[in-house]
Formats: sequence, structure tokens, C-alpha cells
Amino acid sequence: MTKIIEGFLKSKDLQYDKPKMPGKLVRYAVPLGGLGGVIDKIVVHYIVDQEKVQSLVVLPVSAAKNMAKMAEFIVRVNYTMRYGHFDMDFRDGEVRYRMSFPVEAIKKDPNKFLDMLIGIPSCVVSTFSVGIVDVLQGKSTPEDAINACMKKASNR
Repeated sequence: MTKIIEGFLKSKDLQYDKPKMPGKLVRYAVPLGGLGGVIDKIVVHYIVDQEKVQSLVVLPVSAAKNMAKMAEFIVRVNYTMRYGHFDMDFRDGEVRYRMSFPVEAIKKDPNKFLDMLIGIPSCVVSTFSVGIVDVLQGKSTPEDAINACMKKASNR
């Protein structure tokens, strides 16, 4: 499966690294410019095991000082999600977005599912990055931040 993903990334001229950890590919500095968010780039980790391929983005923010509000924001956002979800590590406030697809689905239609694993995380992070930052900085309530993100996304 890792070879299929590598081939797909190469076919799209997307740069990536192969850490020494088996089943892991890392795409560095995925630019989000032009997508309207305040987080300008992300690092996407593709993690492959026997059952699924996971796309994982660790956001370059920390919710350590505002975990309750970020937790509310995440729960509210996740309720609206069709693919993937945000989560937060309550030990240190790390905020992540992740999604996955079964290996069997990817084998049947690699272009469709790998396109989604690559495109959706960038779009989702960009869509909600302003809300994430506003909540963390105390500029907005979680509910108001999500409504503003959704309104902006519907105007694209």
C-alpha cells in the first residue's frame, strides 16, 4: 500500500519523505495559501497499517491554555463532518485532524480515495483555522466561530 501512495504522490508532483518507520510517509509544508485560513501550511502524515490508511495533520497551535473551549469547538465541528475529525490531546493541548479509509477501498479505486486523503485535510484545516485561532485567542465563542467558518466556506 505504501508503494501505491508513493506512486500517487509522485504522479501529482507532491514531495514527501519516507521516515525509517515502516508504513509512514510524511508530506512537509503543504501550503494552504489561497484557501482563506490563517494557518498557512501544514504537515501531513500518511500512516499505513494492514486495515487502513490514515492521513494525520498536527496543527501548529496549542490549546493548552483554553482546552475547554477548544474541546467544545471540536465537538461542534465534528458533528458537521462527513470525512475525518478533529481531536485534541488533553495532556498538552495538541490539536489534530485525521481521516482514514480502509485499505480494501483504496485498492479498488486508488485515485478517488488517495485524492480525498490528500485534498480533504488541507481544505478542512483551512476552513476551520480561523475559528480555531479565534477560539484559542478568546475572540469568539466556539459556536460563533463555527458559524463564521461555515458561512465563509459556503461563499467560496
